[in-house]
Amino acid sequence: MDDGKKKTVGTPLVAGVSIDSKIISQGRDRKVVVFKFKRRKGYQKKNTHRQDYSILKVGKLGKVKKTAATKKTSEKADKEANPKKSTPAKKAAPKKAAPKKAAAKKSSAKKPTVKKATPAKPKETKE
Repeated sequence: MDDGKKKTVGTPLVAGVSIDSKIISQGRDRKVVVFKFKRRKGYQKKNTHRQDYSILKVGKLGKVKKTAATKKTSEKADKEANPKKSTPAKKAAPKKAAPKKAAAKKSSAKKPTVKKATPAKPKETKE
């Protein structure tokens, strides 16, 4: 932010500065093709995407007025100083007892799997 006399740089924001801007249009850019390959390997990947964009018109740069911020902080200070004046908190309804979960099933020991031998096929003979 440069006001002619003094330059201010923020990391990443400058406190107390506002920008007046307006969105002119929003849309999607043209399609971009992404093609990946590795030669002599048979590897090919084709991908496409369209990038979204917004066109903005930037107006005035200015400092934020601090009067609105002081009102909010004074309201918070009043509530902390006089908790009785603030709205009373609602009492929470008594919670119902949660239903009991079913008894956990006992896992049975797994039996080892046995491969069945396939019978040998008789060879065909020419007659």
